[in-house]
Amino acid sequence: MKTKNIEHGFTFVEILVGLVIALLVAGALISFTRLSFDSHLTISNTMEEIWDSRQTMNLISEELRYAVQADLTADKKSIVFSTLDPSNYENVIQYRLFLNADNYLCIDNGLDVKVITKYPVKALNCEYNKKDPLNKTIDITIEFSDQTTLTTSVIALNDPKLTKN
Repeated sequence: MKTKNIEHGFTFVEILVGLVIALLVAGALISFTRLSFDSHLTISNTMEEIWDSRQTMNLISEELRYAVQADLTADKKSIVFSTLDPSNYENVIQYRLFLNADNYLCIDNGLDVKVITKYPVKALNCEYNKKDPLNKTIDITIEFSDQTTLTTSVIALNDPKLTKN
């Protein structure tokens, strides 16, 4: 009976093929991990910007809730509105909502200018919307840099009996 001598070693070609496959698998894993990490960062930043945009609109809505008069500037890039002073309803406070030179949304109460967004804003549009013939409604649309667009409205009563000059 003749026995065959079986070698248990690998040839050079088999080792080379194994190394190529191992490198391809390692490259795919690294690429997948990097893509997942980048996607996570993008989603985190987007969620933070969406949260900031919601907080901004809540702040604007809170300020506009007591508006007794509102009007657009000639360039329709900002809105000027008057509210009653919560500490003394005899006084009227003038506000202006606008974008500064760096495209951050700001509110000016005559004493100081406060930046109310953490991120730049793409666009601020204010326009009249005549839903009711008795009241003029001003729609304020803010397009944030993460493609979120939010709109709020203020009814521009413009009643001279409600405001003091």
